[in-house]
Amino acid sequence: MTASSSKTGSTVTGAASGKIAPAAALNELSGWRDGVLVDLRSDREKSVAGVPDLPSAGKLVEVEYAEIGDRRARGALRDPGSLEAEVTAMQVAGLKRAKRGSPIYLLDKNGSVAKTVAKNLARQGFKRVYVVSGGFQGWQNAKLQIKPSSSVRRVWWPAGG
Repeated sequence: MTASSSKTGSTVTGAASGKIAPAAALNELSGWRDGVLVDLRSDREKSVAGVPDLPSAGKLVEVEYAEIGDRRARGALRDPGSLEAEVTAMQVAGLKRAKRGSPIYLLDKNGSVAKTVAKNLARQGFKRVYVVSGGFQGWQNAKLQIKPSSSVRRVWWPAGG
C-alpha cells in the first residue's frame, strides 16, 4: 500500500518508514484493516486540544511519550532523549494492535519526537512506521476532525513494573 499526499507532494512507500501528510494518514487508516494511529502526546496536551477523530475508534491508541520529568534523573543520564524514545518505542512495540507488517502512524505535538520513536521501531523490525507530518498541529492545520480525549482507549504502564 502506498500513501501519498498532494498537499506536500510527498510519497511514502509501504516498505519503508517515512513521513506522511495528516490527510493521507487518515485515508490510509480508513482503508487499512490493521493500521493504528499512536498518539504520543501528554495527557495534558490531549485533554486541552483533543485527539484525532478516526472512523474506527479502535485504530487510535494513546501511549504517552516516556519523558523523564525529574531534573536530577535527567541530568544523570548521558542521553535522556534517546532513552525516552527507546522506552516509548518499546511500549508501542508491545501493543497488541502494533504488528510488524501493519502500518503504524505516530503522532506527537509537532512531529519532532515521533521521528526518533519511529527509528527505534524500525530497529525492532517494524517496517511500516510513519510519522504524521507536523504532528497534531499538522492534523489541526489540515482541518481534520478532532474529538475529546476521554473517548480514546489509553494504555497505562505501571511505574517500575
